[in-house]
Amino acid sequence: MATTSTLNSNTLPRSKGKDASGVRRSVSISALRKSFMRPKTADSVRAVTPFRESQDIAEASPSAGELSSSATSTTKQLPITLDGKKAVLKFTHETFSVHLLGTNGQELETRLSTAVMHVLDVRTTASSESEGKNAIAISTLARKNKKLVLVKIEAIVDEEQAKMNEWVNQIMEVAYAGVRPRRNFKVFVNPVGGKGNARSLFENRVNPVFTAARCTLDVTYTTHNGHASELAMTLPLTYDGVITVSGDGLVYEIINGFAKRLDARETFTKLPIVPVPAGSGNAMSLNLLGAEDGLDVVMATLNAIKGKLLCLDMASITNLGSKETTYSFLTQAGGLMAELDIGTEDLRWMGDTRFVVGFLKGLFYNTPRPLKITIRGEEVNRPEALASFLSAEETNPVNSVTLTTPPSLSMPPVRYLGEDDSQDGWITFDKPILYVYGGLMPYVSRDLLEFPLKKPGDEKIHLIIQEIEKRSLMVSMLDGSAEGDAFFLPTHNYYSASAYRIVPAGPTPKNRAYFSFDGERAPFEGFHMEAHKGLMHTLSMKGKFVIPEKFGKEGKKFGVRP
Repeated sequence: MATTSTLNSNTLPRSKGKDASGVRRSVSISALRKSFMRPKTADSVRAVTPFRESQDIAEASPSAGELSSSATSTTKQLPITLDGKKAVLKFTHETFSVHLLGTNGQELETRLSTAVMHVLDVRTTASSESEGKNAIAISTLARKNKKLVLVKIEAIVDEEQAKMNEWVNQIMEVAYAGVRPRRNFKVFVNPVGGKGNARSLFENRVNPVFTAARCTLDVTYTTHNGHASELAMTLPLTYDGVITVSGDGLVYEIINGFAKRLDARETFTKLPIVPVPAGSGNAMSLNLLGAEDGLDVVMATLNAIKGKLLCLDMASITNLGSKETTYSFLTQAGGLMAELDIGTEDLRWMGDTRFVVGFLKGLFYNTPRPLKITIRGEEVNRPEALASFLSAEETNPVNSVTLTTPPSLSMPPVRYLGEDDSQDGWITFDKPILYVYGGLMPYVSRDLLEFPLKKPGDEKIHLIIQEIEKRSLMVSMLDGSAEGDAFFLPTHNYYSASAYRIVPAGPTPKNRAYFSFDGERAPFEGFHMEAHKGLMHTLSMKGKFVIPEKFGKEGKKFGVRP
């Protein structure tokens, strides 16, 4: 049956710029077409080439088997009118689209096409323009110039209310794919992190998306170092998750605040931590979303809104002298990698480019670092490990980690701390060392895929010990560092460790005498690191770490220098 509707000009201002919230919005049916669609072909009014997003929609959307019988892959339609013209809304389990119709009902043009997972909210409303008519309001994301922008549509539906309600319920079921909509989040924003624009990013780009998805937020702007950690120690367990609008440093604060609680393990279980990248180091977001989307704050917000539970390993870090224990979710570094991290604090304005600058600066002093490294684990046979990695089927680590509250609410014991590292089961590295790097996620930064074999929940710290190498070769490896090319360097020793220890073993200049844990400075003393399976929880739309698909598939030969 033909229907009538309109695009509410009060909601969609007729301007191509930003509205008061700073979010770009399509404004009318003509603007919608110009913003998101290619021109129609001349062959036929039906032969329209719709705008398709660069994202792999099939991967990001649920399979038909995950949906109920009322929401299958069959196209569901709702006839509407936009700007006085007949149109139709359509969705499948992959896409949501808006089509303009001719007078005889044929499709003339596709005005908007986006992944159905980008649909944030669909609801029925009372029409303000046509008395007695049903109305519908839709908030969705769509890509414009490769970036996600917020689009809002309001239309009058002249379909009977029961059918309209059924369509609304079905698209929401498909769009959220088993995830409960309208989540309730605690949000920490670090206004001075990275380039100092986290507040602006949150207020102008992040918050409008949460609002469009009808999420509720409890927002705190941190005022001093350690503020988030202090609040995390008493945070109620009533939220659906904790959002950090900052870099990785705020995540580090929160996990160590959680770890000090009497109900620490229950807290980690019930409060997943989800990053929105707004710092100089945004490795966690890169690992959850990949290099293409990992620095996109809108995609990271969508991940918080629609992600499913993903369990990640953590590492305990125990000072061998004081026996004080802290926790790491990302990296532990000694030698050059600690120097480029801590030694570039004054370059935060450069974003993650500062790490490349620090690396080049450190290579100028290409001398051994006096460190003793002992490992409870084994060196990885890289050809065999790579073959296994490339052939393994992806599994959701949630299924392999107990999600119920453990019998003990405190943090897990450090099992190997009391062991003598000279006994069987421990390895001592005995070659000149440039740097030591322990990792719990593949990406360290946008430009460095250092631990490509790491998977969520494998209960291992992936450990790199880089021997002294020619400067020219180390510099040349920068070209492929974002694709993990260092993995193939013969002097790039790769270990899978349940635990390891790093101890200063000789005089060290003051400007090199420190370690770095998750980018935070630590004293130049002996430490014991140990892996803990699935302790930290986050939300993920992918259910895995996202690294370049071409890694390891280009026929590089082991033992042959690039």
